[in-house]
Amino acid sequence: MLLELPFETLQIILTFLNRKELARLEITCSLFQELTRRAWYNLLKTDYLLVSFPSSSSSSSSPMIEEAKKEYYQIYQRFEVYDGVTIGTYQTIKRIWDRILDWVHDNDQQSLLRFNNTRFKNNQQANGLNINTDSSIEFSIPLQPSSFVNPTHQHKTAKKGETDSALTVVRKMQLPSDYLVSVIMVNGQEVIGDHGFFGTLESYGQRISSTLLSIEASHKIYVARFERFRINSDSMFRKLWPITLCRQTHRTHNMVMETIQLTDDLTLQVGQIVIIPSNSRYAPIIVANSFAEFLDTMITRLETHVYTLRGNTIIRYPETSPYITETVTNGVRVKGSAVYNPSSDRNTRLFFYRITISMDADEDPSRSCILISRHWDIRDGNDEINQVNGHAVIGQNPLIKPGTKFEYCSMCELRNDNGQMSGYFLMLPTNQNGTPYSAVPDIQDEESWEDPNLQDLLVPVIVPPFILTINQV
Repeated sequence: MLLELPFETLQIILTFLNRKELARLEITCSLFQELTRRAWYNLLKTDYLLVSFPSSSSSSSSPMIEEAKKEYYQIYQRFEVYDGVTIGTYQTIKRIWDRILDWVHDNDQQSLLRFNNTRFKNNQQANGLNINTDSSIEFSIPLQPSSFVNPTHQHKTAKKGETDSALTVVRKMQLPSDYLVSVIMVNGQEVIGDHGFFGTLESYGQRISSTLLSIEASHKIYVARFERFRINSDSMFRKLWPITLCRQTHRTHNMVMETIQLTDDLTLQVGQIVIIPSNSRYAPIIVANSFAEFLDTMITRLETHVYTLRGNTIIRYPETSPYITETVTNGVRVKGSAVYNPSSDRNTRLFFYRITISMDADEDPSRSCILISRHWDIRDGNDEINQVNGHAVIGQNPLIKPGTKFEYCSMCELRNDNGQMSGYFLMLPTNQNGTPYSAVPDIQDEESWEDPNLQDLLVPVIVPPFILTINQV
């Protein structure tokens, strides 16, 4: 009855079958073996792109199709059998990495943003990417889910009175399946300069950029931490696996390997991604609930231009955020945003902020002006205000006229987790060439501008309140 249906109808029916059902149907007779050929081709191409697939019209005995099926069976077995690590996890991570590699290709970042990609091992020029295809693993723990996910039955624990080695501790931990699957596909980022996939912050000459670690690099960092904190068996770092690294500050994003009860109100769950501030008085910051969410959030911010690419650097100051404010005064547009920097070991919270001052191209040219001075009100969570006044910004007196934009980054500190900044710039009206309408002293002569008589010449431009919060990290 089934074989009497039109060929096109059968092909549609076969698309509803899963891997096991398709495999069972394939062995019933030679006719079904031929019918399932196209279905296998589509399934493999969609589900597990390991090789360059031939045309779907190729013979069912194509060596490439057979090799792909064999590798598919292996990956399916590998992820389906061990402790609930399902093919669904694989598909989720694969889709995220497809988006990441598409973004790298579309933005021409192949030469600077390289990943140790093993998925395309039989297609070195996949999608035009220049990929490091060396998938050899020199690692003291075999890169197999069976050795990570549930390895305790394979290894002896330390004898009574002995301290576990870092290797033993890692073997006891349960690294989440989404991380393991990702490592098998893409084993970290090949570091070239300071171009980190997880973005860069700059302020006052400081440059902070985070890269994705290979599992070997993660292991080295973990062992180094373990040796440092081995005296304290309850150390939180024994339960944290580093996944990114900022080479400038040595700060890492960490994956929780074992539940950590910190306070009655704060428990770190297995799989969560956290940042540990340098100052131990501050609690860890949860940035994602899983490794998959961590990757997905980053690529989503890139795809939606929340994070932007400037030159060859991913800028981590967000372009859009609930914590950003913007306003226009006398034709001058001011936008402020801030990002928390957990690398400071001071007894304060350190924030990097970015101010953008611009004027629309169609604005009245008579509103052109030069920035003379600044005033800040920095309010902390206790409503205490720290006022800051100064001449110029980062040593510059920018001319703002139609079609121009001036941007600068700086930093400030808070004594608690949240606060806000607001203030104003005092601007001297000029023509489009920067010539003041009134006789004034040298623009850069700070002492001369303290004369109260000159203050009447200046026009205030408001900086609207923008949020300082550890939630924007």
